[in-house]
Amino acid sequence: MHFNESTNVKNPTTIVQELDNKKIKITTRTLLNYENDKLIPQPERRGGGRGVGKITEYPSDTVYEFIASYRLINGAQHRLSPAVVREYRKYALTIEKRMWTSEELVEEYSKNMVNFFGAFLWLAYRDLAKIGICGNEEAKESKGVQYFLENDNSVLVKKFNDPDENGNIKMGVVWT
Repeated sequence: MHFNESTNVKNPTTIVQELDNKKIKITTRTLLNYENDKLIPQPERRGGGRGVGKITEYPSDTVYEFIASYRLINGAQHRLSPAVVREYRKYALTIEKRMWTSEELVEEYSKNMVNFFGAFLWLAYRDLAKIGICGNEEAKESKGVQYFLENDNSVLVKKFNDPDENGNIKMGVVWT
């Protein structure tokens, strides 16, 4: 894996600062633990030259993936183990890359229901973080996320509806 100069890579300090700006307080050690547990993308490490030491560069989506994993481990609604979240993340990144028919989704769901919905929840938390909903702020405005996976006019819609009167966001899945 090599991140070129045009890729928006981030060093560990930058990631910790970005998470701090989102009211998630961690240390670089916590970031390393998430990396070791495969809860975030693996960084590129290389020598920085004489007297510089090693340079660590994380992919640009690392902050969002951290938030998704963090919410499943430390969130108000979820207290999952890192091992479970690792499996959800791995499955999420696999199923995200594929186009599905309704029949394929129903078959996949019936074979692996828990991981299927855990993966979609992880993807939703990641993508909600991308639009500024990190799980630790009040939902003051309507922000929705929809996912469409299409193949031959078969559509799966995963939708985060507008927050209710208490600011809670609920997930629904609909096959059409």
